[in-house]
Amino acid sequence: MKKLITICCFLFSINSYGNGISVSNVNYSSTTNLLSFTITWENSWLFSGNPLLHDAAWIFIKYAPNGGDTWQHAEIIDSVSLAGYSQYISYDDLGIMIWKNSTGSETFGPVTLSLNLGPLDGSYQDFKVFATETVFIDQGDFYAGDITSAGRFYQDGNTSTPWLVDSEDAIVRGSGTGEFGQEGVMSGPNINANFPKGHDSFFCMKYKITARQYTDFLNCLTRTQQNTRTQADLSGIVASNKYVMTNTATVQDRNPIACDTDIGTGPIEFYLDMDPSNPPNSSNDGGDVVLNHLSVTDIIAYLDWSGMRPMTELEYEKICRGNVSAVAGEYAWGTDTWNPSGSITNSGTINESTSNVGILTSLYSTEPLRAGYSATATSGRTESSSAFYGVMDMHNLGEIIYGVGSANFSRFSYGDGNLSAQGNAVVTGWTVSAQLLSTQDPVTGGLEPISQGKNSVASHTIRSAHIGGRGVRRLLL
Repeated sequence: MKKLITICCFLFSINSYGNGISVSNVNYSSTTNLLSFTITWENSWLFSGNPLLHDAAWIFIKYAPNGGDTWQHAEIIDSVSLAGYSQYISYDDLGIMIWKNSTGSETFGPVTLSLNLGPLDGSYQDFKVFATETVFIDQGDFYAGDITSAGRFYQDGNTSTPWLVDSEDAIVRGSGTGEFGQEGVMSGPNINANFPKGHDSFFCMKYKITARQYTDFLNCLTRTQQNTRTQADLSGIVASNKYVMTNTATVQDRNPIACDTDIGTGPIEFYLDMDPSNPPNSSNDGGDVVLNHLSVTDIIAYLDWSGMRPMTELEYEKICRGNVSAVAGEYAWGTDTWNPSGSITNSGTINESTSNVGILTSLYSTEPLRAGYSATATSGRTESSSAFYGVMDMHNLGEIIYGVGSANFSRFSYGDGNLSAQGNAVVTGWTVSAQLLSTQDPVTGGLEPISQGKNSVASHTIRSAHIGGRGVRRLLL
């Protein structure tokens, strides 16, 4: 026998409410080794030009041999071509990216995607199909630094000249022509050619990791790994608290991931329960809320498991600013102004929003909100708080990024889909001794311009209420 499990990542497209990416009709043939499923999402978009703008879906597969409780990453060897769609399997066979070829904004699919898988363990398998919305970040020059922000990058020894990043080549730190500097930083290492600078094209998760995505992640881990990737003590037969990321008996800081307190000895089945007056995993239990209380090690473990990698501070500036000139003191939406988000409406639901959405300005909140909460059917970049290419929620919690001082962090090192027995990432260069930074104050959640010197992360294991995570991916080396 085999069990086919559909994972639906309900995330939201750039211009509309309640548009979810969904996977259905999963089927596997052991005779042909083909796994097929239907995928669709509303308001998929592509606009040709310079830069090329489009979204996509990163799809990867997990399977459990012989119906067991250990989930492994399946390799994707080939796919059946579909007219009108582009499909690219990553160079390491860990996933496939798919997007539409037609210009404009429209519903993607539904289309049936058929994948030829690599060798599988076991005489039969259970399958889970994961799909994550991403945004294409086109190759090209961009500016790092914004003229005025403290800790900004600059070039040629002039603190008022933003640094033009025009290649992925090694870069010398200094005050000479063609060299880069950082305001207030007197010395530091040069940047080697392998460090990801954001010039080459790549894909970025459209939204930060949501509560639903992290719950699905936890439900694919062993008991030991689950205990590592949560705050609650799950080492015995009774959980220390119901809400496992905050280790509290009730919901704290809008983090809804929970489990029963009687947990036995095997892997735990986690669920969403923002509103405990209703059954778990109800429509108002916060599955699409951006997840906080994640440590650096939680984030990089999730990205290793999903075949992605963390972004760098240069990629962060490229994603936010795009290929246009810097604006002094600008935030991710391209201006230096913002308003409070207001009070939450439709809390925990697929339509969660805030009272100030639609007031024709960018919004900001210190507490996590639904992924894409400020996008509406008519909003543009500023109103939806969108970054240049269409990446959302850059200021819906802070980002964890790798600083230019991370000498061993490489653009060629992606997660391999597997964690250590303890549940940690095991990717070369993702060392916790790297220069790890956050884009918002991890203590207060204070909003900061995209070029302001980032906050050093004091501990890689502390879980902050104001920090979330997302990953990036290239398809070719």
